[in-house]
Amino acid sequence: MAEETGWRVKPIKMIGIRSFFHTEPRSPRTDRPYPHFIQPIYVVMAESFDPKAIIPEDRIPAEFMDLAVVEERIVENQRPLLRTALDAVKSQAEQQPI
Repeated sequence: MAEETGWRVKPIKMIGIRSFFHTEPRSPRTDRPYPHFIQPIYVVMAESFDPKAIIPEDRIPAEFMDLAVVEERIVENQRPLLRTALDAVKSQAEQQPI
């Protein structure tokens, strides 16, 4: 994550997996397994920001948002992941207060 956003994070819990299957011919630029690959989804806690860790060609925008804004903007099929992530953060906070 640091090379894309600059944020160094601590994993809290894996909450899901996204499965992909390419239907197009393999691109010479792809670094993913082909034609099928998975992406694990983790809840993480931000630990520090290091702009020097960013690899410019890998950079993706990242920002903190108020939960109300997230709930307003999130697409419906992502709501279960958001709820699961919030539950994991709440559970972590109860076990180890921040």
